[in-house]
Amino acid sequence: MALEVLHDWQRNLRAAGDAVKYVRGKMDIGTSNKFLPNFWGTPARVLCVAESRDHIIKDLASQQPDIEREGKDPMRATVDTWAYWSRHYGCGNCGEHSAMAFVYLRERQQIFPLDWMQINQLEHGFVVIGRAGVTNPADSSTWNGEAVICDPYKNEWMAASDCPWIRRREIGLIYREATG
Repeated sequence: MALEVLHDWQRNLRAAGDAVKYVRGKMDIGTSNKFLPNFWGTPARVLCVAESRDHIIKDLASQQPDIEREGKDPMRATVDTWAYWSRHYGCGNCGEHSAMAFVYLRERQQIFPLDWMQINQLEHGFVVIGRAGVTNPADSSTWNGEAVICDPYKNEWMAASDCPWIRRREIGLIYREATG
């Protein structure tokens, strides 16, 4: 690995680890689809995620006229809204975890490019840091060496080339920010 690539990979990996720790610290109530014991219990987590998603839907609907009138990016509004409500409630599943990580990486780490990704048509959401735009987002074998997986839901951050659960999977790009 060339020295510049190694430096970028290390920076991306460090940022991913910071994002995972940040999101996990904000998600104090937890998820509705991982039933690990915590103070809140399963019913509270399920209700929390349902209420958060209700607010997400209503908030995005209320933003729609401004998005259209002002020519804003609807996907940026989507990731920002998911991140806001999951941080507000302290709960969410992989989509909320990954949206919060995406916004954290963009706003606090100011690291680019960022991809909000999914596998198997919304089965699982995660973030990729540093994937070159010339690579195929649907095929992780084409991704460059600086590409790093950031997955707070799974409590994982690693080089994309080392990530076993994205290989031979249907990967979809939800949203990309190439620059700040």
